[in-house]
Amino acid sequence: MTVRQSSIKTYHDLKSEGVVGLQEFEILQFLSAVDAPQTLKEISRSTGLEINVVSGRVNSLKKKDLNHNTILVECDKRVCTISGRWVTPVKVNPQLFSNSFFNPQHVTQAGIFNNHG
Repeated sequence: MTVRQSSIKTYHDLKSEGVVGLQEFEILQFLSAVDAPQTLKEISRSTGLEINVVSGRVNSLKKKDLNHNTILVECDKRVCTISGRWVTPVKVNPQLFSNSFFNPQHVTQAGIFNNHG
């Protein structure tokens, strides 16, 4: 199975479990690929998703429960590289990397899907 096929399979597994939609998965892919906390504007710029889309999906992922863990966690405040403002970045919850549904081996760079729906 290619990396792209694995990534698509992971997306379908997460979607079939009712965990995430395509835009949320793109955000998860990006955050896993950079492996560092990111601000909403940094996520938006890197994924090509509009800021309002990123904001809504990140808030959703911070609330969603997967095996008793939220999918995204907030990190210590820092200056955003785009806005220059102090903000609270997010990252994928490290405890999820042991989860069979969200395996970093299946995650590639964001943007492999053309549909942002």
